[in-house]
Amino acid sequence: MSWPRPWRERIAAGGGFAATDILAESLVSQGRFDEAAEALASLAAVAATDEQRARAAIMRSVNLTWGQGQPEKAEGVLRDAAGQITEATWLAELDAFHATTILSTAVDIDGLIAATQRVIDRPEAGPTAIAQSLIVAAMGTTVAGDFSRADRYIDAGIRLAREQLTVARWLGLALKGRLQEAVALADVAYREASEQRSRVLQLTASETAVHLMVLAGRPETALGMSRETDADLDRGHLWGHRARLLGLMGTAAAMLGDFATADAMITEAEGLPRPVAPLMSFSLDLGRAWVEAAAGDLAAARRSALRAADTMRAGGLRMMEILALHLVVRFGDASEVAGRLAAVAGLVEGDLGPACAAHAAALRDGDAHGLDLVSAAFEEMGMRLDAAEAAAEAAAAHQSAGRLGRARSARTRAHLLLTGCESARTAAFAALAGHEALTAREHQVALLASGGMASADIARQLRLSVRTVNNQLQTVFSKLDVHSRRELAGAMAPIPEGLRPRPG
Repeated sequence: MSWPRPWRERIAAGGGFAATDILAESLVSQGRFDEAAEALASLAAVAATDEQRARAAIMRSVNLTWGQGQPEKAEGVLRDAAGQITEATWLAELDAFHATTILSTAVDIDGLIAATQRVIDRPEAGPTAIAQSLIVAAMGTTVAGDFSRADRYIDAGIRLAREQLTVARWLGLALKGRLQEAVALADVAYREASEQRSRVLQLTASETAVHLMVLAGRPETALGMSRETDADLDRGHLWGHRARLLGLMGTAAAMLGDFATADAMITEAEGLPRPVAPLMSFSLDLGRAWVEAAAGDLAAARRSALRAADTMRAGGLRMMEILALHLVVRFGDASEVAGRLAAVAGLVEGDLGPACAAHAAALRDGDAHGLDLVSAAFEEMGMRLDAAEAAAEAAAAHQSAGRLGRARSARTRAHLLLTGCESARTAAFAALAGHEALTAREHQVALLASGGMASADIARQLRLSVRTVNNQLQTVFSKLDVHSRRELAGAMAPIPEGLRPRPG
């Protein structure tokens, strides 16, 4: 063992609780967990007050749970400490930390809510314990899809823990189907993350922002943000941030079709100490599925996504289960999970769950019109990549049914949606093979022409020659397989407003 020399000398000279505490915290933060365990045993031995006993027990539990991967032993440490502490304030601190371990190391939402509520209801609980309990309760109910209750926890604690509960609010907005709002908030918060006083909070905010960019179908942005965060990340960080960040980076690279980079990132993540919590390793599990899909092994990708869904279901983390099941749909097997998705979607609030279930049902049934509506719903939420995939699938279904005009319209819609997805390409876009996308200028010309504007008027508005406009229109006709402006209007037409799903 090689403890930092000044602290080792202070302890040997009877430095007491303060010196041992600083040593232990330093070792934990460096990822030297076995050495930290020895220092923490010494810390517990010299603890003389309830405050010190609580501090020692919490630090030992942190190290055991997230450093050494022994959450059961950590539970025992907390129980033993509770038997030695008499002051109610510090017992509440222990209970609040215990709730954190339930969220982070298990999947037991009912147990989590019960544990947090005991702290919140204690009149002697201090603001730190109450804030921690509200954070945990908000995050737990969010991933379970109980957004009304999550919002109540956030509102109750926002003055006590603004930054942490703001992160919970972003996640809730995204998972209830309001991703555009969540991304707008995350963009700002990501830029402010470097100013956060808490390193853990900074990393959590950055990691959540990256996750939202993946959901929004912006893999290049997600990869860039991930690399910026990773460059500044302690490689042995206690809370598993780097493993999860690499999982998101691998997912983003796989979305871009870069199998080699994606596989390297996920392989590196899998070689790190794995987060003990199923919830905390979720992005890593789905990252492996994305890598398998990028390699062309969609069957393996579906199996990986289904395993992740089963893990999430075990403890009622319904929104995470829905995301994993929807990945099975996106990887080509709606029939296997459509019924299960419908059942889970009926248990959660918001629009995202029902939209994922509707996607599975429409794809299973070959319902082209249903896929059109699903595409519109995903676009409304800000999930452009999912919307583009559903539009591509709608094009294939329309084509199979002989509705060539609607097939052209759906293909055009898919291409237009893809322009906001930063070069992302997934298996669902096979239906677009052989159909070249419009350039930005061609799209402008096509929109104006489909609206009834004459070539001369288009030329004046875009400051082009009439000949250039007509040449571009011929290119548009060829790409969209149409032969007249009337057919072009049908191909460019959006889904009628009356047929679009109403935002919840």
